[in-house]
Amino acid sequence: MSVRANSRLVRGFVLAISLCVAIAATPANAAILKVKVRGLPGKAPGKVVVDGPGRYRVTLKRTRTLRTIKPGRYKIRLRPVTLDRRYRELPKGSRAFPERRVTRVRVRRGRRTTAVARYGTLRSGRVLKLRARPLSIAGAHARPRSIVLPGRFWGQVRRGKILSQAPSVRLPRGLFHRVTRVKARPRGRTRPRRLRVFLKPASIWKAFPALDLKAKIPLRQTPTAAGSAQASADVGQVDLSVGTSLIPDSLAVSCGGPPTGWSLNPHGGLRSWVNADLHRRYHVLPYGTLTLTISGQIGVESTIPQGAHCGFSVPLGGLQGFVPVFGVPVPVFGTVGLNLGLQTNESITAKASAEIVATGGVELNGRSSRPISELTAQATGDVDATDGEISLGPKFKAGIGGAAVNAHLAVEPFLAARGYLGGCQLDVGLNGSAGVDAGPLSASVTPFTPRTPVYVCPGEILFDGSPGTDSPPSTLGPYTMTEYGLDSQEEGLVDGVDDSAGDLEFDDPLFHTRVEVGWETWSHGYDGDVYYTDEGATASVDLPDGTKAFYLYAEPNPFEEFDIEATADDGTSSGPVSVHGEAGARYFGFFATGDKSLSEITVSSDEVLAIGEFGIAR
Repeated sequence: MSVRANSRLVRGFVLAISLCVAIAATPANAAILKVKVRGLPGKAPGKVVVDGPGRYRVTLKRTRTLRTIKPGRYKIRLRPVTLDRRYRELPKGSRAFPERRVTRVRVRRGRRTTAVARYGTLRSGRVLKLRARPLSIAGAHARPRSIVLPGRFWGQVRRGKILSQAPSVRLPRGLFHRVTRVKARPRGRTRPRRLRVFLKPASIWKAFPALDLKAKIPLRQTPTAAGSAQASADVGQVDLSVGTSLIPDSLAVSCGGPPTGWSLNPHGGLRSWVNADLHRRYHVLPYGTLTLTISGQIGVESTIPQGAHCGFSVPLGGLQGFVPVFGVPVPVFGTVGLNLGLQTNESITAKASAEIVATGGVELNGRSSRPISELTAQATGDVDATDGEISLGPKFKAGIGGAAVNAHLAVEPFLAARGYLGGCQLDVGLNGSAGVDAGPLSASVTPFTPRTPVYVCPGEILFDGSPGTDSPPSTLGPYTMTEYGLDSQEEGLVDGVDDSAGDLEFDDPLFHTRVEVGWETWSHGYDGDVYYTDEGATASVDLPDGTKAFYLYAEPNPFEEFDIEATADDGTSSGPVSVHGEAGARYFGFFATGDKSLSEITVSSDEVLAIGEFGIAR
């Protein structure tokens, strides 16, 4: 056996004896705390300070098990770490920030406790917060191609750097751009006076390979560009009425010109904000939610003539905001416009408003995603039209970073005021889109809430007896009627009528027969089913749910004139109508408008009477 083998054997023997001695010396009631350090790239060291009872303190760089410690409460503090060398795509100087700065655990006697000290956000060393305003900007200020910076940035700003700056008047979308080229003319050994820096939009995931972002970001209006609508006095609220001055020109282009008698005046105010709850571990797909919420009032007052079938959009300006991510301002920008649509087969006058809260966005869970769509609304108004609709939808768009290369959101709640024969209603709905681009994951969804009625205009129940003894017309009020077919029930007492048009129930049984079988005459040549009272002089008919119109004919038994009165469930009455018992059956019709419907019709007289020849609309 060699000398080297003997030395290894001796060292192993000594180590085993030392371990046995340490185990034997460990009190049986001692506590053990294992601190796991997570979230750092490669084998980068952390900064973890553990404080415990009796002024106990130890500083850790990596996962470690603390043995023979006193039981009690321990505080684990994480401190930010600056990487002292390159780790894959993370250059030297990158920073790691704790997910939670302080974690408290209780270590019990004779037990083993495990605590996780996790680092969350990793900020690349390429990110540079630009503290100076650019001297000049090339290209659109919302999408700069290049900027000119003072010469003192020579050496700091170089190719590959990511420049970040919060939105401002000159840069309404801020800066979150990657440097592609730097052009300067150094004067000998001295730095240049100016630098021209060429830019392209940067990915937020390149700036933050790991990210824990939870923030609510209010969007404010940007200073208004020339030719657009004037901004609201409250920069946090978008005033829909500011687009009124632009509507006549849009009507002229899209709808053939606003002749005399046209008016279209939107009103209301809306606030918007982005809710970000996004998390991404290092080299792991992101999870969380990203949403855009709109809250406030939308409304319209308008008079539109017959024959308008068109739609157009009115720009209302830009939106801006930013979220600070560990000292780096990440811009959030957006735009807002008002979409208007007209469909008027008949002229329409409308006045409508709605209080809304609309949210659209995306939920991420690794490789899967799903849309988020929520809408609550309360509306009121009135529409005077027999066939027409006006709709308006404020569309908000938002993006994160210097351009929509990282995430984009679009939410459009809409209000539609519709008038139809017999009433009117207000509908709301939500359209949108959302997406997140995170390297290998590119999620795109379409938030959608279907159009839903939220308000039906107040209505009433009306009587129409104009057909008299003539055949029933095909319509009653605004409704197309459906006639009842032949009744298959045998002659005798029945409790109602079963028919595909809708089942009817009688409060008291009526005697079923047919004209010229058990009832001698009617009118206008009708020879179908009739139902007469056995002894009483009242017949009540219960109607199907949702009945909007109903008619029947009635005739007294004696061949003389008697008054017959029909009454709807709300008290609307035909009044006494003189009806002759010989071939004199008369029409009694009721119809409901708006939010009203019919549930019962009662026919009464001083003599035995018959009812029949029913028609219904539902």
